[in-house]
Amino acid sequence: MAEIVGALARKSPGSHGVSLAEAIRLAAAGRLDEAMSCYEKILAGDPENADACNNVGILHMQRGDVAAGADMLDRAFRLRPQDASIRFNSVRASVAHGASAWAQRQYGEAIFAYRRAVRCEPGNAAAMVRLIDALGRSGRSAERGDFVADPTV
Repeated sequence: MAEIVGALARKSPGSHGVSLAEAIRLAAAGRLDEAMSCYEKILAGDPENADACNNVGILHMQRGDVAAGADMLDRAFRLRPQDASIRFNSVRASVAHGASAWAQRQYGEAIFAYRRAVRCEPGNAAAMVRLIDALGRSGRSAERGDFVADPTV
């Protein structure tokens, strides 16, 4: 455990002296604006920091900005696709983004979000069904048929 805390406490390269551990502590204390500021500094110096991307995405979700959260979590997933917790967060956020867009009848945005969820987790049946339905409701029946035939499309 001490190794993990020590690793988190190290300064990120170019992060202006801000550590990931400090940002995590601020977020845990409910100081979300300060935590976001720390993460932004970390990402300014290390834009490929998957942990910071993941945590910024979660902060956006907590604040109710589902689209921004899903975007940042997708970025984290692209940086580290083998990380199960990042994959889980990205899929969860993408499905929430799709549901939010769906509720507003923004089917194009819902399709985008559900495709992203399926890309992260190809076997996610709920995202696949919602994607197929959104394609149908948006008048994109040909794409729906293509997706049913080959979910990687």
